[in-house]
Amino acid sequence: MQYTKQDIFNIVKSIIMEKYDGIDPKEINTGVSLKHDFKFDSLDLLELVIAFEEKCNISIKDTSRLLKAYSLGEFCYLLHKQTNQESPMITETKEDVFKYVNEYLLDKYNIMNARPSDNLFIDLHFTDFDRSELIAWAETKFDIRLIHTYFINLDDFCEKVLSMIRSKKIKEIQKTNFLQRIKQRFVKQK
Repeated sequence: MQYTKQDIFNIVKSIIMEKYDGIDPKEINTGVSLKHDFKFDSLDLLELVIAFEEKCNISIKDTSRLLKAYSLGEFCYLLHKQTNQESPMITETKEDVFKYVNEYLLDKYNIMNARPSDNLFIDLHFTDFDRSELIAWAETKFDIRLIHTYFINLDDFCEKVLSMIRSKKIKEIQKTNFLQRIKQRFVKQK
């Protein structure tokens, strides 16, 4: 079954209302900080994921990013991406990355024809929360980790994403080569 972002938010909201009596339903919105406003720790977030899995009869493959979600909106966004099993994209150029970023901006913010030189805060009127969601989206979409990423415009962002994609590919090749060498040594010893 495909879940919309609103479906997922409503399911998570109902779980929070069932499990945590002290939280006012009016306070449950996408902008709320899970750790600061609700005082959730990683165990609470894991319980939330498990309750979601049980309620929807699905299995979440990777909970690591969910357990690091800052806001309820980011948590629901990451759940949405995993439940709808959007596969990571393989990209070769910054233009490929920018194409996917443009699709995201159109889908999420109704921003058409963003340019690489667009400043996120001035031209696109992003908040820090929007920037965090963009990073979370890219991490999920391209199956990468953007740690301490600072960027002002879309060109910088796409360059950092592409750099992480390439770094990941290099590490995968090195790991494969290493495993092949070990296998060859093992075969020679027999």
